[in-house]
Amino acid sequence: MTPVPALWPETRTTPREQVVRPDRFLVVAVVVSAALRLPGLLATPSSDEAGFLLVARSWAPTGDSLYGHYWVDRPPVLLAAYRWSDALLGELGPRLLALVLAAALVVAVHLLAVRVSSRSSARVATVVTVALLANPDLSAWTAKGEVLGTPLVVLSWLLLVRALDRGSGRAAVLAGCCAMTACGFKQSLVGGLVFAAMLLVASLGSDRLPPGRVLRVGGRFAIGAAVPVLTGLAWLAVSPATVSSAWHQVVGFRADASAVLAASDSRAPVERAHELLWIFVVCGMAPLVVLAVASLRRWWSRWPAFSLALVATTVVDLVGVGVSGSYWHAYLVPLVPDVALLAALAVSCTPPFRSLTRLVAALTVVAAVPAYAGFAEARLVSPTPSGPWQVGHAISLVSGRDDTIVSLYGSAELVEASGLPSPYRHLWSLPMRTLDPDQDELRAVLSGPDAPTWVVAVLPLSSWHIDDDRRLRDLLMTRYRLITPRCGPLLWVRDDTLRARPTLDC
Repeated sequence: MTPVPALWPETRTTPREQVVRPDRFLVVAVVVSAALRLPGLLATPSSDEAGFLLVARSWAPTGDSLYGHYWVDRPPVLLAAYRWSDALLGELGPRLLALVLAAALVVAVHLLAVRVSSRSSARVATVVTVALLANPDLSAWTAKGEVLGTPLVVLSWLLLVRALDRGSGRAAVLAGCCAMTACGFKQSLVGGLVFAAMLLVASLGSDRLPPGRVLRVGGRFAIGAAVPVLTGLAWLAVSPATVSSAWHQVVGFRADASAVLAASDSRAPVERAHELLWIFVVCGMAPLVVLAVASLRRWWSRWPAFSLALVATTVVDLVGVGVSGSYWHAYLVPLVPDVALLAALAVSCTPPFRSLTRLVAALTVVAAVPAYAGFAEARLVSPTPSGPWQVGHAISLVSGRDDTIVSLYGSAELVEASGLPSPYRHLWSLPMRTLDPDQDELRAVLSGPDAPTWVVAVLPLSSWHIDDDRRLRDLLMTRYRLITPRCGPLLWVRDDTLRARPTLDC
């Protein structure tokens, strides 16, 4: 079917022969983006990645837990991706999957920017995307949920635009499937759904598309979005897990955790919020958003439907970062395609905005270079594993075959590096503080018949004032023997076992 002016009047409406020619700039951009991720493959797993691996490897649903013994508040799609990629490719599997999806993100941003603007504007958007993904301060080199899910959000945008252009039902179904699947990697990745809702409503209210086509595309999109949901419900129906427990674990828990964060008097979230705001500015994101807002009137009227969808999605993503409560660096990753496409629109305006946007886009590259150089040097020239990972590895060298371990208040990478199972279900501090706030479950594990052989305290026992009554400390001193190495965290071994003292490279 011949394309019609779906989102903007400049679209050609005459038939033309389609000639597939590789875009050399895009090919180079994808290769560079993939190459820049290689040092990240050599880094030890982060706490989240290690925890996801532990959960995925022991996945066995029960009536009150989606995943069995270990507890995590993430959707099944993320854990399934970890389980399958780990089974196929080993521990590097999730990061290799992230590498492929990051390449897809670069391609989708470029093609979408070409569609709404021009090839020169698309190159600016592509450069911004590659630079931001390479900036280690955003943690995009990891395989966290935001990194794996954001490419699917942008793919849903591209597919939906093409569905409206061509009236393609298949593209609309795939767009809906990608948009909803992204939420399966991280609950807050609703950008595909927000973008689709705004774009379809705006297109239906304009005279640039036949209403029947918009309605058909919207219906197909809804069918595609329903597929992941129905698949998840079907899986729940045949597994021991229940819908109510799954809903609480994936959705309801977030409200409880937010209340815990709000009630905490710890300054760590505030400090991370300030640090995240600083990164948002110095990496180039904030200046590009400001330029896009300043030039809004110059590009909004040319692409009103797309502009509404992109601006609404950007606002929702910004609000999502603001209300998250934890403010980890990776929370900025979903904003990468938003900012890149806003830059493409801003650079298509009159010379002052065009020049400024190109300058700031170049500065995103400049800002990423020193941070990336230090990151790459630390992995390629003098690789140094993280502190918790070193502790876990040292324990693995002196542990017995049937030993178990508990890392108090988190540090899942320590547990993963030790190679030992943990009898305590919480691998992260926030679920522990939310679901076991008085440490009743933890103390029951430490005093029961399945008490771990090793207990490690990377953080002080009094963190968040959680052990002000000293009940945990007293239990450890009663049943465990302190064998802290010359450097490193507090480390206990159960008093009925004899183990050598782990040795750390101080």
